[in-house]
Amino acid sequence: MPRPVYFTNQFPVYSPFQYPGGKTWFIHWAFKWLDSFASPPHIVEPFAGGGSTSLAAVFNGRASHATLVELDPQVAVVWRVVFSDRAEQLARMCYTFNATRDNAEAVIASSPTDDVGRAFRTIVRNRLCFAGILVHSNTTIRLTGKNKSPADLRKLFNAPERARIIKTLYTARDRFTVVEGDAIAELERRRDEKGLAWFIDPPYSADKSGAGSKLYEYHAIDHARLFSAMARLRSPAIMTYDDSPTVLALSAGAGLGVDRVPMRTAATKEIKNELVIGRDLRWLGPA
Repeated sequence: MPRPVYFTNQFPVYSPFQYPGGKTWFIHWAFKWLDSFASPPHIVEPFAGGGSTSLAAVFNGRASHATLVELDPQVAVVWRVVFSDRAEQLARMCYTFNATRDNAEAVIASSPTDDVGRAFRTIVRNRLCFAGILVHSNTTIRLTGKNKSPADLRKLFNAPERARIIKTLYTARDRFTVVEGDAIAELERRRDEKGLAWFIDPPYSADKSGAGSKLYEYHAIDHARLFSAMARLRSPAIMTYDDSPTVLALSAGAGLGVDRVPMRTAATKEIKNELVIGRDLRWLGPA
């Protein structure tokens, strides 16, 4: 029997981001992995991005705590604020924002010096610029929606929903730790630490044709070092990646196993396989 395809709308929205390459579709598989632990572990996501997997794990009792590691300062500042006493101020800014083109362009062109202002600017860019892509060159407001109809910016921003998500995250602030820093350095620093569950979802840039180089500001990573660091972890770890000969070779070189799970692409609705990489993948069950 083939493995099921899970859809992104089967869970509540926990993340303040609309993140390209997000792993909402993988949450069911992540829960299956986390359920194989004797008790809910401390999940660490070294390439946090939109953080949907770690957020869902904590809010659904599959993880006792989550550490989100993020190198991109414009993303890290959002996580830092939503899990701090400044979350209410950010939620209020989102709730009262009138998402017109002029207002959005003014926010995007601004240069705030405080964390709340910087976090708000990131959220506006993420919601209203093309596909939520946060590379610095992407500052163009979406003017068309589906079927090339005029974009409804207020609907895209959805101010009440932004505020609700931020307030919900704040209620769980004691169960989250935010680290602004390099993912591989964090893997190496905590190599011998036990009691963790590493969920590694790097930018897909191992191949020159990979989408990561177009979607993320900090897409360039040393993949050989990443796979080596993962193989040396004392705690269990899994990695997701696109199915390519380069990634298969890197996995084999590090002595890591691979398996495949189906996913449905957001753009074309095509069903394709993604790799799950790890030392022990028996929790996936038979294909």
